[in-house]
Amino acid sequence: LEPLRQLQCLEFLDDLSMLNLLRGNLLDSRAPDPSVETLLHAFLPHRVVDHTHASAILAISDQPDGDEICTEIFAGMAAVVPYVMSGLALAKGAAEISLEHAEVPGLILSKHGAVCFGSSAQISYENMIALVNLAESFLNWGRKTFFPSIKLPSEVPPAAKIAPLIRGALARMGEAAIENYRRVVLEHRSGEDVMNFVNGQALKRYAQAGVVTPDHAIRTKGWPLILPPAVNAKAISNAVRNYAEDYAAYYLRHARSDTTMLDPLPKVILMPGVGLFAAGRTATEISVVADIAERAIAIIGAAESYGQFESLSEEELFAIEYWSLEQAKIQTTQDPPLAGHVAVISGGAGAIGAATAQAFFDEGAAIILLDLNVGLAEEIASSMGGLSIACDITDAASVNATFDTICKTYGGVDILVSNAGAAWQGKIGEVDELSLIHI
Repeated sequence: LEPLRQLQCLEFLDDLSMLNLLRGNLLDSRAPDPSVETLLHAFLPHRVVDHTHASAILAISDQPDGDEICTEIFAGMAAVVPYVMSGLALAKGAAEISLEHAEVPGLILSKHGAVCFGSSAQISYENMIALVNLAESFLNWGRKTFFPSIKLPSEVPPAAKIAPLIRGALARMGEAAIENYRRVVLEHRSGEDVMNFVNGQALKRYAQAGVVTPDHAIRTKGWPLILPPAVNAKAISNAVRNYAEDYAAYYLRHARSDTTMLDPLPKVILMPGVGLFAAGRTATEISVVADIAERAIAIIGAAESYGQFESLSEEELFAIEYWSLEQAKIQTTQDPPLAGHVAVISGGAGAIGAATAQAFFDEGAAIILLDLNVGLAEEIASSMGGLSIACDITDAASVNATFDTICKTYGGVDILVSNAGAAWQGKIGEVDELSLIHI
């Protein structure tokens, strides 16, 4: 830590130099790159330092006058550090304010989170719990936030019908040939809090005001795509195109010579009457995006119940989204061949079905296993981060319901492996439904 603490005398430290310095002082040279908050921890003199993005604290800090509110609420427990981007500047600012307020056991990092410290892990932990408890008590955290609702159409299409249209629009953007389509998979959320949020009259204001904490930008982008409550395929495609154009304009407003525009397509899609969709290349990615989006809904709801949610400025958002050290958190090797594909295997609980699923999973596909033995199928699917569905392929109603569930869950099907035993009675395109049921 001592070599890192000497960096406090610097006025500026570029990303590459900071990363080299951090790696040069690792105890294990094989360890992953240290966090962008390493200097924040290093510059504070305390033995143990905890840093969180506690939801209740963010809801209070994410206000037009959040710094003043936090100063009043947390007096005697934490001092406020005005917003500055993570890295050397934030680390120096936090250290200076901590020194000025040596009597308090914590810091509120404006629109970012909280830091607590102590002479032991137990003391630091208890300081953090006390700080978060105070924030939750102040907000009456956990109470329902009720947004005045719009009047929904008499018939709102179900998620199973909308998801494939969204997925199709996201796959088509910028691709000329079908073999080059860059597919995504979707995850749908429609809990009570989500529906209350997406049905709100002021949805465009509070949902598109920005992220609740800077780190979310690299996962969810700065704002979601909002669809109207009744749309068709063309309208969804137009909405996706408009989003991409708006994102490109945002990029051009702030672009630097050392930046390259990221994927301009939305990661989070909101639709009144339907809910929230997360989009990504893998089942793991969309689960993370959906979790973050739901957490943001809770924080924005609490912020709106107290006052009005306010995020970073557009310039600050761009700086964090395009910060190389933040992007390094999500950079991976080249996507596997079937990333963004949904593979459905019937007879998934059997040995052949499980081996088939594993082969597709290894190539990057999201996996759904169908079987009457849903318990065993679930065990196999969960090992791949996939989904299992109880399906009787001899029952047309069961098959139809299954495909509705698949569409609602992942947005559609790209690969279907009919693995539940078959005794062919003719060409599949010529066999009637009654015969197919008995195959």
